Amino acid sequence: MSEYKVVNNYLVFEELNSDSIGVNFRAGETENRKASKHRLLTEVYPFIAGNPDIWKRVNILLDGIRKSNIPNLYSPEKIIKEEGSGRALLIYPLLKGRTFEKVLEDSTEKDLPINFDLAFSIAIAIADLIDTGSSIVVSGQKSFHGFLTPDNILIDYDGKIYLKNYGIFPYLNKTDELFNGMVGKYGAWVAPEFLRKEKLLPQSDIYHLGYIIYRVLTGEYFSYSNGEDFDAKFSNIRFTQQLPSSDIDFITNLITFFKRTLNPDPTKRFINMKEFKDYIAQYFHIEELSSVTFNLAYFMNSLYLETMEEEANRLKKELAYTIPEPKKDTAASDSHLAESILAGLEEQKSSKLKVIIPLIAVIIIVALVAVFFISQAQKAAKEKEQQIQTIRDMESRLAQFQKQQEDAQKQYQDQLKTLETKKATTDEEQKTKEEEIKKLKEWRLQQEQKDQERIKIEQDALKRQQELADQQKKDQDDAALKKKQDAEKKKTEDEAKRLEEERNKVTEGQVVSLSDIDEQPVKIKGADPVFPPFVKNKYAGNKDINILANIQIDETGAVMNVRILGDPPEDLANIIGKTLKKWQYKPAKKKNVKVKVWMPVSFKIAL
Repeated sequence: MSEYKVVNNYLVFEELNSDSIGVNFRAGETENRKASKHRLLTEVYPFIAGNPDIWKRVNILLDGIRKSNIPNLYSPEKIIKEEGSGRALLIYPLLKGRTFEKVLEDSTEKDLPINFDLAFSIAIAIADLIDTGSSIVVSGQKSFHGFLTPDNILIDYDGKIYLKNYGIFPYLNKTDELFNGMVGKYGAWVAPEFLRKEKLLPQSDIYHLGYIIYRVLTGEYFSYSNGEDFDAKFSNIRFTQQLPSSDIDFITNLITFFKRTLNPDPTKRFINMKEFKDYIAQYFHIEELSSVTFNLAYFMNSLYLETMEEEANRLKKELAYTIPEPKKDTAASDSHLAESILAGLEEQKSSKLKVIIPLIAVIIIVALVAVFFISQAQKAAKEKEQQIQTIRDMESRLAQFQKQQEDAQKQYQDQLKTLETKKATTDEEQKTKEEEIKKLKEWRLQQEQKDQERIKIEQDALKRQQELADQQKKDQDDAALKKKQDAEKKKTEDEAKRLEEERNKVTEGQVVSLSDIDEQPVKIKGADPVFPPFVKNKYAGNKDINILANIQIDETGAVMNVRILGDPPEDLANIIGKTLKKWQYKPAKKKNVKVKVWMPVSFKIAL
């Protein structure tokens, strides 16, 4: 089993992703050398945690959001600031789901796109959360998110949406380090007013929502540079998603929507979330949100059905992990041994004093020398471990900065390409274009010089630390090292071979992903759900009700487990669950072996 790192009494299992505040890890609070429950641990970026003024504001805002007790504003349970290192950690409950950024990536990779209606339904649901959050008043004004990038939007497997880092960025001073860090990470996602180092506004959230819709429907990132014709950006717009209508009025309304969300001038965007939602309801007929959670749960389960059980098993194994006991202090044991020897000799000194004194001296010296060398060895081992950790921290910091530099370079290339491909129909426009390209290149050159200076400082410090570690490292026996490496290699190869054999082995009753089976389960028996008259009367006149469930079919074809998804009426869910458990299937097979599978089923109920 893997060895995990312990950070401030939290067992860190895996790095998940990063967002506008820091890097996120799946972790667990330790109790009796075990993780008692999973948590999300966010290590705040050094340029936020290390700036006293910025950190003070972040700390106050995070605590204020937590105290507001608005469930879908994802806030930390605990805020930890380490005195010595200055590191800041945020501890959240762990949600079983994905960031919207990851959902966009996975839906593209698996060719399971977010359709038009679902995209706008998600946007309205997020707008509703921001409206709810605006009840929190900061400095006499209603709050808003301010930095609504996809990695700050979380969706769980039940179709519920959460907003992380709500209401923080509008109240932070834009230091050069904060500004460069955010632009380098997000590039075109950043609102134009942030790039201009202006004050963030409620309309900044509208820009981000429009950007998300643009990204989903076109498959591209929106970009705009000063001097460009904003309206012309939409003259040749292409959609990768099928639209509900190809009517010219519908397309015109959609382009108007983009112009009123993505405009670089915040005053030309929708005034508020109400106007934003009203426009969508009026022109795209997306008003009822009662089915958003259901539809989003269905989409999430379709996208991640194959990985959900694997993820659950991984979390279970992590909670079963036990932290190894610390090594015993041999020096202390030997010290007690020396004391015992001296005490025993003291009892005999009256009768054999003259003979024993030289022997006592020898034993004392031997014991003290042993204690000394053991203590020194333990001290050296501890110093070596500290040196290794220091080097790792420095390497991690250097790698993180180099990654930020790569992201900044990519953003620069995108901006340069946009400028170079921009059409100039007059000499004045061509001159303006050339000046913008020149300024952009000069700015990038200055940034590269600063980045190279910082990288050199980090590399020199790392080199000095490594040289110091090399000087203090003891000579090692090459033959023993080679033998150890060969043994470790063989062990790794044997383990890989065993795991490969284990993966390829199929046993009857084994749980297998629906996509990996050779023969799909086939229903052979089972009636449709029957609803009693009082249930029919209860829902008479209602619209059709959609219920989605996942069922586990065992190796005999029986339905073992039923999971009703979303939040349907309890009485209908109970009837559906009892009905499903009476169904019988021809079992699924893999390599001609009967196996268990999870399979989605859905009902459209008209009462």
